Amino acid sequence: MLTSMANIATHAINTELVDAIKAEATRLTVLPAEDDRPKAQGFPVHALPEGLRWIVEHLHATIGFPMDYTGAAILFTLSVAIGTSARITPKRGWTEAAILWLALVGRPGANKTHPLTMMLRPLNKRDLESARQYENELKEWEAAMKQARKDEAAPKPIEPECAQHLVSDTTPEALVEALARNPRGVGLHRDELAGWVEDFGRYNKGGDVQAYLSIWSAQPVRVNRVKSKRPRFVERPFVAVCGTIQPGVLGRLVADGRGANGFVDRILFAFPEAQEVPAWNESEPDAQCADYWQALVERLLNIPPPDEGAEPADAADMRLLDEERRDVLGQLLNTIGERCRKILELWKLSYSMEEIAEQLGFSSADMARKAKYRCHVSLLEQVKNNPKWGDMLR
Repeated sequence: MLTSMANIATHAINTELVDAIKAEATRLTVLPAEDDRPKAQGFPVHALPEGLRWIVEHLHATIGFPMDYTGAAILFTLSVAIGTSARITPKRGWTEAAILWLALVGRPGANKTHPLTMMLRPLNKRDLESARQYENELKEWEAAMKQARKDEAAPKPIEPECAQHLVSDTTPEALVEALARNPRGVGLHRDELAGWVEDFGRYNKGGDVQAYLSIWSAQPVRVNRVKSKRPRFVERPFVAVCGTIQPGVLGRLVADGRGANGFVDRILFAFPEAQEVPAWNESEPDAQCADYWQALVERLLNIPPPDEGAEPADAADMRLLDEERRDVLGQLLNTIGERCRKILELWKLSYSMEEIAEQLGFSSADMARKAKYRCHVSLLEQVKNNPKWGDMLR
C-alpha cells in the first residue's frame, strides 16, 4: 500500500508512550554474555626450583619485571641451553626433547623485552665470543687457501664454521643449515613474534608451517637445494622459539589455517592479567642473581650434544623415569579424568585440533581446543594443590 508523507504526518505520535519507554530504558542493566572459559592462570612460579624461583621473585621486587615474562624467558633460555644434550623418555618408544615455543603477550610498554634480554645474556655472550673466534679462523683459512692454490699437492684447509645458540631472521632452509652446523640446536628469538609467521611463504609458496611442525616434533629434516649438490640432513633437529607480541595482533598467529593444524597449540603464552607498570623503587638487584644465572646456563652448555646416531649424555639416567616418578605421573593424569587424559595424549603426539575433534567426537576444532585448555588448567591446578607431586616430578 502506497501513501504520501502528508498522510503519515496526520497520524499523531504517542509521546507519552515514547517518554515511558525512555524512562524504563534508563533502569535497564546490560548483563554480559556468560563466559564459560576457564580463567587464565598466572605463571606457576611455585613449580620452579628454589634458585630459579628466587630469580623471578627478586627481579620482580627490585626491577619490576613481571613474573610471567621472567619465568617464560627463563624457560626459553634453559630450553636452548639444554638442546639435544638431554631428553626424557616416560615410556619406551616415547621420547621428548626440551623444545619450547613461547610468546610473551602484552601491550606496548608492558616490560616484555627486558626480562627476555636479561635472561638471554649468557647465550648472547657465547655467540659474541664464537663470532669473534670465527672471524679469526676465517682469516687464517683464507690465508691457508691462498697458499694452497700455489701448491696443488698441499692438502686443502677445512673451512671454519660459526657456532651459535640464537638465530633471528631466517628461512626454514637457512635454519636447517644452522642446525647442521650446531648439533645442540638453536633458539629462534624474534622481538616481534608476529613477524615470524608473516615471513612464512616469503621465499617460497608454502611448506614453512609443515617444516616447523616437524621440527617441533624433533622429526629428522632434510633439505635438497638446486644450487648445491650437498644435501643437508639433520637427524635430531632442535629449535626453541620465543618472542613478544601485542594482544591486538594475536590473530595473525592463527591466520591461514594455523589455528586448526595444531601450529598455535604448540605455543605457550605468557600473558599476565596485570599490565600496569610498577611504581619506581630504590632497590638494586643482587649481583649474585646474574652470577647464579650465568653459572647455571654455562653448566648446561657444557653438557656435550650427542654424536649422530648416539643417545644424549647420561642416557642411562634419562632413558626412563624411575618407577616412583612414573607412578606419580600416572596418579596425576588420572585425577583429570580419562577424556582429558586422552586429549592431552593426542595433543602431545602432534595430532591437530581437527583430528582430536574427529577422534573424540567434538563438534569442531575450536571446541576441542577449549577442552584441551580446560584439561591443561586442571592439570596445573592439581600440581599446585599437591606440592609433593610437583617436587617429585622435578
